[in-house]
Amino acid sequence: MPDEFFSIEKPTYIPFFMEDVDRNSLEDIKRCIEKGYKSKDQVKDHLAFLEKLENKLHEIRTAEESNGVDNTELDEDIKEVRGLLGLLEEIFHKIVVKKSKPFKID
Repeated sequence: MPDEFFSIEKPTYIPFFMEDVDRNSLEDIKRCIEKGYKSKDQVKDHLAFLEKLENKLHEIRTAEESNGVDNTELDEDIKEVRGLLGLLEEIFHKIVVKKSKPFKID
């Protein structure tokens, strides 16, 4: 029998790309940051979403790294999510501390 019948090919790994629904949610969060949040509950909901998304992306990135996949787009997505998390944590802190009306970062 030819050797080709006995060779085992390593499966090709397809890099992960963030889903459109998650990208759209990030855009919604950016709009809220620009326009100002009206309630701390809305900020809390967005913080929870970003924390879950960051964890999901980090787990996927770890799996990709273990498979030798270089995914710079996913790395950039993770940086973006972490940046938004930082902004929202700052906004949440200011809303809770000041108990103010809508807050906007300039």
